[in-house]
Amino acid sequence: MLDKFLNRGAEEEKERLLNTIRDLEKDNESLRKRLSKREKKAAEDPARRQELEESLKKALTKIGVLEHELEACRNENNDSSGPSFKSFKLSLRESMEFIDLLSSLRSEKGELLSVYGTPGDDEILSKVPVQGIADFILDDQGDTGFVLFHGGGSELLPVFASFPPFPVESSFSVSGNSYETAELSAILNSERAAAFVLAHAGESFIGIADAKNVLFGELVRTGVKEKHSKGGWSQKRFERLREEDIRHHAEKAAAAFDSMMESHSDIVECLVLLGDIRLAEAIAAGSPLERIIRTTDIKPDRHCGEALRKEIWSSVWFRF
Repeated sequence: MLDKFLNRGAEEEKERLLNTIRDLEKDNESLRKRLSKREKKAAEDPARRQELEESLKKALTKIGVLEHELEACRNENNDSSGPSFKSFKLSLRESMEFIDLLSSLRSEKGELLSVYGTPGDDEILSKVPVQGIADFILDDQGDTGFVLFHGGGSELLPVFASFPPFPVESSFSVSGNSYETAELSAILNSERAAAFVLAHAGESFIGIADAKNVLFGELVRTGVKEKHSKGGWSQKRFERLREEDIRHHAEKAAAAFDSMMESHSDIVECLVLLGDIRLAEAIAAGSPLERIIRTTDIKPDRHCGEALRKEIWSSVWFRF
């Protein structure tokens, strides 16, 4: 009896162990499948990330196009109480070609009016014959002043104005048989070199360029947390950490900027700030150079220097 009991107990224990083994094998197989899925998902992440980045780039490009079209619509349908105008941006080469065209125009009556205004000189605007255009220039001119070409009594010639890339050096107005374009050509053709800072949180590009070449360029990268959308204490703490990251980025970029300027201070005449202007100011805080603020859609990367050079030397023109 005892032997039967022991044998039966052994058989029951054996069966229990076999069942346990089967359960463990099932669990093991399940874990293998889950691990395989995770490994596959991890392997697919870079491709998925690249796909999302490409979609984001396309979306940003589309947004840029729509914003440009919206701005064009605003220009064409601006307030009827102000002057009707169209704006366009010309590269250095295109501006020089356009200036050559303007300089070829002649008036036997000597009515072609040229007005040059330095930044902040409101008095020279009294020389602009159309008050609406003078008001427009007063509201929209930036850090470089303006140049205006008016056809006098001729209704065939539109009025053109330009916001040049670098400051107008003296204010004056002159009428004659042709437009005074030499001063504007001199601004564009000067052999000056400009330092520039394209600032974004976590990624900024600093450099020096002249009209033809990028003389120096460096991309500065640091880790900065993305913006937080949730509220409460979590958001406040996150924003505080993000501000610390941005301060660290500004300090690192400022050190690179100061080193760059120390090596090129003898050739640089002005400083152009782009992107996040507040951050750009923090990066270039140690520089005594005159600031010029520019807007741009260019994003910082290792190869953006040439695009920035062209952007900096471009001019905004208006046709009234």
